Amino acid sequence: MSNLGDNFPQFKLSDQNGQVISSKELKGKIFVLFSYPRALTPGCTNEVCSIRDTFTILKKRGVTPLGISNDNIAKNKKFSDKYELQYSLLSDEENTLLTELGAYGVKILYGKKSMGTFRFTWIVDKDFKIVKIFKKVKTKVHGEEILAVLDALNL
Repeated sequence: MSNLGDNFPQFKLSDQNGQVISSKELKGKIFVLFSYPRALTPGCTNEVCSIRDTFTILKKRGVTPLGISNDNIAKNKKFSDKYELQYSLLSDEENTLLTELGAYGVKILYGKKSMGTFRFTWIVDKDFKIVKIFKKVKTKVHGEEILAVLDALNL
């Protein structure tokens, strides 16, 4: 489980285009990684579109947004294409990074237990330190939430 102030874990995952994205490429950059439970569902669609709508501002500020789920590459590709996303959606089918971050585990919905991905977001600074963790996400305005925190942190 990741905590505020921790170094972000090392990783190497493929995005929706089959491009490998690794932590080495992100060293020295500010990035935002958000986990989402399942592509092409209403809440996840609201979230990715909210971040899409703030992408230009994030890019101007030098911030790289990335999504992550345990959906396969093909499903993430369909999701990205349908909503014209300008950023990478990482596929963690083995739940390796998701588990290390504490974003995969037992979920309870209507009294039924199942394994799944939690909707969390991490903001990581240029030193690869976790400077903010969102555990409560308002999907429709999450892009704005991220911008507000970046402002507050002077990032």
